[in-house]
Amino acid sequence: MLNRTAKHQVRRHLGQVARLVILIANHGGEEIELVHELRTEIRRANRALRVFSEWLPQHQADRIGKRLAAIRRNAGKVRDLDMLLPSLLSFAELIPSQIMTQFRVIIRDQRVGAMHSLKKACVGLLKRQFDRDIRLLSRRVIWRGKTKPPKLTTFLSQRIAPLALRFFAEFEFMGIEPQQVHEVRILGRRLRYELDLFQKALDGPEFRLIGMNLAEIQERLGQVHDRWTVLQFLHEFSGESRSLPASLLQKFPDLEAIINQELIQAFQESLENVARVKLGLEKWTHDRNAVG
Repeated sequence: MLNRTAKHQVRRHLGQVARLVILIANHGGEEIELVHELRTEIRRANRALRVFSEWLPQHQADRIGKRLAAIRRNAGKVRDLDMLLPSLLSFAELIPSQIMTQFRVIIRDQRVGAMHSLKKACVGLLKRQFDRDIRLLSRRVIWRGKTKPPKLTTFLSQRIAPLALRFFAEFEFMGIEPQQVHEVRILGRRLRYELDLFQKALDGPEFRLIGMNLAEIQERLGQVHDRWTVLQFLHEFSGESRSLPASLLQKFPDLEAIINQELIQAFQESLENVARVKLGLEKWTHDRNAVG
C-alpha cells in the first residue's frame, strides 16, 4: 500500500508541474490562476519528494528539487503581485486616488517583468529536458531502504504526530509579528499537504475534515498576510525617491492597528478549526491503536 501511494503521489504532482511548466512556456501563462496553480503544485511536489525520499534516487531527486525551487521563486513573485493589488484596493478609502493610480501602474509594470522572468525560466527548463527528467524520476519510485518498508499507518503516524504538535504549539503562542504568522501558515500548509498525500489510501472522513479545517485557517491567516504586504509595499515606496504625501504617512499607524485587529479576529475564528483538527487526529490515533 505504501509503495503504491509513494509512486502515485510522486508521479501525480511532478506530472502536474511538468504540465503547467509547458503551458506557461508555450502560452505565457498570463492567467492569474495558472500561476497560482503552478506554485501550489510545486509545493505539493516538494512535499512528495521529501516525504517519499527513501523511495527516490537521491541525486536525481535533489536535481529536480533545485529546479522546482527556482521556478517556485519566479512564480511566487508573480503571485505576490497578483495578490498585492486587490489587498491595496481594500485600503482605497485611506489612499488618495492619484497615488492609487500610480500604484496600479507600478504593480502592473512589475508583474510584466516578473511574468517575463517566469516564462523565461520555464522555457529554460524545457530546453534542459525538465519534463523528461520528471518522467524518468517518476519511473524510479521504489523502496530503497535496508529493511522492509514500514506499514502505511506507522509511517504516517511517525511523520504527522511531531508536525501536528509543532503546529498546535506555534499557533497557540503566535504573536502579531508577520514572521510568526508566516511560520504558522507554513506549518499548517505542510501538515495539510502531507495528509493529502495519504488521503486516497486511507479514505477516512476525519482526514477530509482535517484538511478542510486546515484550509480555512490558512485562508484567514493568508488574508492578513496579504494585507501586511500592502504595508511593506507602502514602506518601500515611501523609502524611495517617490515620496508619499504626509497625510498618508500619518495613516500608517492606523493601517497597522487595523491589520493587527484583523489578525486577532482571524486567530479567534480559527480556534474552533484547530480544535477540530486535534479531534480528528486524536480519533484517527485512537482507531489505529484499537485496530492494532
